[in-house]
Amino acid sequence: MSKIMFSNENLVAGFKDYMFEYLNTTQGRTDLHYDTTTTFEEKGKLLNANILKEVERIAGVSLKMENVSDEMMANHPNVRFAAFAVVGTLIDTIIPVVIEKKMGIYTNIQYGGFGDSMRIDVKPNDLFVVSKAGRAQRTVDFQRQYSGTQYIVPENRAITVFVNLYRVLCGLDSLADFAMKAILSLEAQISKEVYGALTAALSNLPTSPAAGALQITAAGGVVNKQATIRLADAVSAYNGGAPVVMVGTKTALSYVMPDTAEGFRYVDASIAYFKNVWGIDTLALDQVADWQNKYQLALDDSKIFLISPSSQKLVQLFYEGSTTTNIVDAKDSADLTTATTMNKSYGIGIATNAIAGLINITA
Repeated sequence: MSKIMFSNENLVAGFKDYMFEYLNTTQGRTDLHYDTTTTFEEKGKLLNANILKEVERIAGVSLKMENVSDEMMANHPNVRFAAFAVVGTLIDTIIPVVIEKKMGIYTNIQYGGFGDSMRIDVKPNDLFVVSKAGRAQRTVDFQRQYSGTQYIVPENRAITVFVNLYRVLCGLDSLADFAMKAILSLEAQISKEVYGALTAALSNLPTSPAAGALQITAAGGVVNKQATIRLADAVSAYNGGAPVVMVGTKTALSYVMPDTAEGFRYVDASIAYFKNVWGIDTLALDQVADWQNKYQLALDDSKIFLISPSSQKLVQLFYEGSTTTNIVDAKDSADLTTATTMNKSYGIGIATNAIAGLINITA
């Protein structure tokens, strides 16, 4: 793994490094590189110190004033504003990176100002029909292609949490960890919603006639090799010859993995690792926890998507308000905690001229 020096001066760079190491060690995200010369614990201490320095700069006050306790300083309106402004900025530096790397293969991410909606012009991807024309024939059928238009209107999502700024100023609680948990919460929700939009759209693909189907069923978990290859060929052909990738959870992709009877070697008795099956590349999606339903998973293990990553992305994700996470409604409680609401406004829609396929795995 390449080394990236942890930044003690640049707050944003330091937080990225801190978050990337956390995701690497807890989620196995090997695509995110971080500095290995500084321990994670030491990074946390340096990062929180830098966060408080930035809070001081934005608030325009010193957090260590003579004759002013940490409890009183935590009630300073400038300090509260500055603390959550810094947290919002840190959240926004990571969310696009994490989301892009996790589901960028089928999601296009764009940003707009507050109050904006997203207009998408979808150009047709079919070709002109070539007709035979006799020498005495002046014209053939006239042809013209039109672009379609779709709008995505963002909706606000909110997380309300309690933060004890007094404990933060005393060094007992970590704003870095608070921001990190907010990022993980938003990332899980956005991933779940984007995947749901993709699944709903592809579930409406044609299933008949067999010669023109873009959706096939693997009854009893048996995926037909010839039908899958034909489906991949159709998706590639109608995407201008772009390569096709089978995308799904590890469980879903296990249904297309060859067995030992076909002469493939297993790593152990139950798990095989393949990047390519029947000439089609595979990509496993990381599962997402469904926190509203204990120990349930958000991604469907019975769906395998066949998509062309180099074609127009299938899902459009639009953030309202540039990259800003708006943190408002700070209210004090008797126990010195502050109730605050983090707002993130975004919209998700399907708008593409690309063709995709779907394999449904049934019991």
